Amino acid sequence: MLMKGAEKLKHASRSQLRYLVDQLPRGRALSELAFAELPQEAKGPLAEAGVTTPWRRAANNGPWLTSLLDLVEVTEIARLGRKSERADSTQEVAHV
Repeated sequence: MLMKGAEKLKHASRSQLRYLVDQLPRGRALSELAFAELPQEAKGPLAEAGVTTPWRRAANNGPWLTSLLDLVEVTEIARLGRKSERADSTQEVAHV
């Protein structure tokens, strides 16, 4: 599920996603406010990934949970791989 969700976020603004993740440890109220203020360019891909709110309640009125941190981190891993591939191809061209 995380991999499919991360695929939906590949074109979302990295800075907006990182900002949202940075708000998570500050509490539910601030992270919900940050989520509400996201531009549509970030909210659209998040909705496609199944994230319509930053927090959800666990079963039986349990603790509040979020999948945003994991989702954004998996997205970052994919972006790092693409950046590494671009650097490798640039170096190959430079050595020709």
